[in-house]
Amino acid sequence: MVSLKSILSRVRTHAGFSLHEVIITMAISGVLAATAVPGYRSFVINSEVTTGTNTLVASLNYARSEAIKLGTPVSVCPSNDLASCTTAPWQNGWLVFSDEPVPGLIDDMDKVLRIIEALKLDVSIDGSNFVRFQPNGTVADSCVNCPAVDTIASNDRRRDLLIELISRLSPISTAFAGGGSSDDGSSDDDGDGGMANVITFRVCSTVRGATNGRSIGISATGQVKVTRTTCG
Repeated sequence: MVSLKSILSRVRTHAGFSLHEVIITMAISGVLAATAVPGYRSFVINSEVTTGTNTLVASLNYARSEAIKLGTPVSVCPSNDLASCTTAPWQNGWLVFSDEPVPGLIDDMDKVLRIIEALKLDVSIDGSNFVRFQPNGTVADSCVNCPAVDTIASNDRRRDLLIELISRLSPISTAFAGGGSSDDGSSDDDGDGGMANVITFRVCSTVRGATNGRSIGISATGQVKVTRTTCG
């Protein structure tokens, strides 16, 4: 007959893990953590930079299309009160609005078309005080080989420009390019003839030690292009 003492002895013998098993488990967990954590951190940082970039690019493209469609200048400016243009950093929020006659100033004649609230992301966005798109889609009076603003007089002409704009816009997700090609292997040529940027934004992660960044360039023709950059 098996005694109670013998049963309890067997239970104690087979209960829990041995010290050797615990040490091996902790070693494996440490290796996995050392490998996974940096990769996950990099993924999160890159995702936030991408989100911030896409949000601003979408607003810029929207402003340009509205300028063409409405036949009036449309601007994008930073705003920390979401009511007027301010000198606050762009990550604190911005406005898209019809903008005439005074550039970069929201007055009684202007209409706010879109409000972007402060980004809840660990990113900083530095750039121009405001971007103003003309009714012909350009952003600079010195644009070469661009139609004059006052020639955009008819609805037909604005419609043609809008159709051209839509046909030339690339998906934002494929705009993060480097070395002359986008992530999907397509060419960086957006139809602006390689024209230099007249306005540039820089989107960087604010996480300590992170160098992930994007550069948003706008040519005189109003074309928006995004490239990877390193933030110091």
